Amino acid sequence: RALLAAGRRERARDILARAIRLGASDWARSEGWNRAGGGTPPEFSSEPKAVLVEPEFPRLPSLPLQLLDGGVHSIVPAGGKALLLDFWASWCPPCMIELPRIQALYEAERERGLEVIAVNAEEPEELVRKTAGRLGLTIPVARYNAALDAVFKVRVLPTTVLVDREGRVRARWDGYEAGQEALVAAKAKKLLGDDPEGRPRKIADILAGADRVQTAWAREFSDAVTGLAVLRSPEGIRVAAAAGRSVSLLDARGEPSGKVAFSGGRILALEAPCATDPDLAAFRTGGTEIALLDLDSGQASTWRAPAAVFEVAPVPAERKAAAPRLALATGSGVYLLDTAAMAASRAGGTGETLSLAVEGGRILALEARGRLLALDHSGRVVAEADVDPAAGRLVPFGIASSGFGVGPSGIAASAAGRFLGGADPRIAVATVAGQLVLLDPASGEELLRADWPGITALAAADLDGDGAEELLVASDRFVAALRAAASPEAHGAPVETVKNGDRSASRR
Repeated sequence: RALLAAGRRERARDILARAIRLGASDWARSEGWNRAGGGTPPEFSSEPKAVLVEPEFPRLPSLPLQLLDGGVHSIVPAGGKALLLDFWASWCPPCMIELPRIQALYEAERERGLEVIAVNAEEPEELVRKTAGRLGLTIPVARYNAALDAVFKVRVLPTTVLVDREGRVRARWDGYEAGQEALVAAKAKKLLGDDPEGRPRKIADILAGADRVQTAWAREFSDAVTGLAVLRSPEGIRVAAAAGRSVSLLDARGEPSGKVAFSGGRILALEAPCATDPDLAAFRTGGTEIALLDLDSGQASTWRAPAAVFEVAPVPAERKAAAPRLALATGSGVYLLDTAAMAASRAGGTGETLSLAVEGGRILALEARGRLLALDHSGRVVAEADVDPAAGRLVPFGIASSGFGVGPSGIAASAAGRFLGGADPRIAVATVAGQLVLLDPASGEELLRADWPGITALAAADLDGDGAEELLVASDRFVAALRAAASPEAHGAPVETVKNGDRSASRR
């Protein structure tokens, strides 16, 4: 609007064209475009494509249920139906109270797609038939066996299990309490209706470049994810996610592989030369405590910094057996922490240090007064330069020879990796305003842009061993892994294809 008011129509037209391709408002497509010269406006995507996370419910295997009448039924319902399993025995008084009410629920809801099977606890067949007839049961009756026990491990009767249309366990009641049938019925009716809790949840909208990526996996946690780190070992890659008062470990497929009690915050992986060294370092922006965690033992140790800590980065060891060291950007300058001795030394620079990065043989430190320092690994200043005083974050490019980026404090997280394949790393940058952008640092080309609110951390890892790294994104209570699509047609669910925007307006 300001450019149009100033008569700079060509410049305004370039910006409007880019905005329209990203799905701009009606004003940009009509009045703004007409004032900039008119004509046919560029094509745009009116519907952003979603990144989705499946809700975490246990999935059942397709085990057969041997029915008393000789038929077979799978515990995974077919044809879009839901299934209620009720485990019972004739000697169980609560079972005798519950079963007729389960029968009534079946009669009321079977037309809407509810199947019910009463699974008897291995009593004699004649007794089972006699009891079912006395109770007036028309629902199928099955027999409990070792295969079912391996899945359900029923130890209390009655036990009631509700399975949704996708074969996922949505509720389970072990034992019986008065009025429980109403809870079972209400939950069953929800599953037979719209069932919003069972649908995939949108965590982001891809605005441009969705044909380049697909979601490898996405996971939901019970608490907000505050930190993300990639642990590499001869056994493989693990992803560590700090959420609440624990660090959860995921394997390369995103499946849970462990959990350690630990109040984390932002976390980073340490390249430990021996098993007794810590695996993770954690801190909270603006806090003074640095915590070190050994994942095998669960033991943690802490060190208190002399000033508020804004950023932490691992420093490569000077010799092979040396313990990990950390560079700390604090309110009173840069410190180097020896994690073995739990002692720190003051490095060069005296001003408030907002951000730092370690690349090659240097530590880069950005001071609040607009000074950029280069330090060697001993902490000695070897070069310095003036930068924009508004700069607040350093963005490593992932290649020492390519330099680094200096950006505003509105950058929430960044990561460099060989995303989408290729020989050189690309840069992923997330902002506190909820934007995720993937850039090629060599050309400045914008490869992907997304509305992705609440991003707290980014990381890179080659999870599938194909040589290209996946982009790991932590936001709110979710962690998602994005990988390169094999072709525009192979983007796959849950990320769908949208047209790329005009790259002529992208910049470094």
